[in-house]
Amino acid sequence: MKAIILIATFIATCGANALAEEYIGNKSSNRYNVNSTANPYGAGSRYNANSVNNPNGQYGSRYSSKSANNPYATDAPKLYDSDGNYRGRLSTNPYDPDSTSNPYGRYGSKYSSD
Repeated sequence: MKAIILIATFIATCGANALAEEYIGNKSSNRYNVNSTANPYGAGSRYNANSVNNPNGQYGSRYSSKSANNPYATDAPKLYDSDGNYRGRLSTNPYDPDSTSNPYGRYGSKYSSD
């Protein structure tokens, strides 16, 4: 059974060294799950401020450094499986070593065990 991949990203909080994890949805093709990025009325809504499908939001914009859709993003959302293991970054950046779009990287290569 395939594990559902959770999308999360780190954002800085008040303290200089303090980090908080922000949950922004499940990377899933399930259109009925409210937490799925494929649900147009839930986490995948183009009107949801934290959706990777919102072209004007920080995670969906073609210009944001935190966006999954910016081919030059440097801080794209991190992916975790259902067990909490890191699975790379949801990014269209083919040069980021952790990007799921890097065909030679650990998380983007079809030959990688990760």
